[in-house]
Amino acid sequence: MTEYIISNWTSFNLPIYFFDMDGSSNGSVIGAVGSDSSIMISINAGQSFAAKHIVKNWSCITVGGDGRNIIACESDGLIYQSISQNKSHNIWNVIGGNIPRKHKGIKMTPDGTVIMSVELNGYIYISIDSGATWGQSGSIQLWTDVAISSDGYVMTALTENAGIFISYDRGNTWSNITLLNRWNKISMTSNGVIQVASSINGTLHISTDSGQNWNSFGNVGVWGGVGISSDGTTLAAVEFGGYLHVSIDGGTNWIQTETAKNWWGLFVSRDSTHESHVISATADDEG
Repeated sequence: MTEYIISNWTSFNLPIYFFDMDGSSNGSVIGAVGSDSSIMISINAGQSFAAKHIVKNWSCITVGGDGRNIIACESDGLIYQSISQNKSHNIWNVIGGNIPRKHKGIKMTPDGTVIMSVELNGYIYISIDSGATWGQSGSIQLWTDVAISSDGYVMTALTENAGIFISYDRGNTWSNITLLNRWNKISMTSNGVIQVASSINGTLHISTDSGQNWNSFGNVGVWGGVGISSDGTTLAAVEFGGYLHVSIDGGTNWIQTETAKNWWGLFVSRDSTHESHVISATADDEG
């Protein structure tokens, strides 16, 4: 099994299949996690990665705005956080308690104040004090992924079989958008207005009104990671057994790039650097 990381359209191999990726606002720090692997961290926009923490079955990761705060979840275990001023990320501590959970998605605001996670066949968990304390929110669902606005007020959570759940008050109340799909991954702009979501055995969907209404686009497939820049101009999505798709005009036109592979993880930097964005994606090239 070989891993491809695409960063500014340069590819190289790693012997790990990553399930989830995230990065700092400018894309200089990227974190990736997978099954039976270490947490992999890059501090040079994906040109090289270093293994951090011990080998575990990791499921999801989130990176703070400046890359100094990284949180990763075990697929059936605990949540770990590393705060590193020099971005070495050699020290990791458990946050959110010592109760093992089947973590499926986690996101934090760029400043790390608000953190949101979901578990499979469980609840939504939210911290508004940088992970010091956590509250349980929502109902028991087959949650799959989450996204959060930069101020932490707009939250979106996906499920496998019960639609999409939206909150505009940091998770105090939720509205269920009963658009049924086997939802997989989600990303949103900094203000939460534009959101893009993927589904398994379905299409991609985009919302331009903070998740109230969704429009389908793209072919039916097994869609993996999706990403969107802070201003909504750059979007990307990957298809398992398909291609890496990129739009630089807010989703109006899409470019199919790279060869057909089993793509899964994806990250798009939130802020532009020299009118471009760092786009990193992962794929298993065997099969």
